[in-house]
Amino acid sequence: MCKADYAGKLSDDEINLEKLEYLDKIYQEKGDTFNAVFDSKLTLLEALSRIGKASRTLLYVQAGKVQFTRDGIEEAPSMMFHAGNIVKDSWSIDYILPTSQTIDYAEVAYFDERTWSNKTIDVCLDENKKSKKHK
Repeated sequence: MCKADYAGKLSDDEINLEKLEYLDKIYQEKGDTFNAVFDSKLTLLEALSRIGKASRTLLYVQAGKVQFTRDGIEEAPSMMFHAGNIVKDSWSIDYILPTSQTIDYAEVAYFDERTWSNKTIDVCLDENKKSKKHK
């Protein structure tokens, strides 16, 4: 459908074929098929999205290339730290205490859609007395 003359006329460079081949193996393992006829006018992306819904696959275009992603379990890199894989004395932290030069609040400007005017407010992280401002 992506490459057909009556549809997308996309080149191989405009489709993530590697991901599509990977997903095809998953579809075959699970027995997923899609047999339908489109009898109304649709864009290529609408048609592909409908096909994707049958197999929990989302379609999107990224940098001019049709991409596919499937909802499912995927492995992600992770690391668990414990006493066996932490080098002794390899961790350090430096605390920086506030000084008289430390900024403790900021003046923020925004556009108020209700009054159609620019407004400014002072914003601080805690309820301490405001002393040093940053714009």
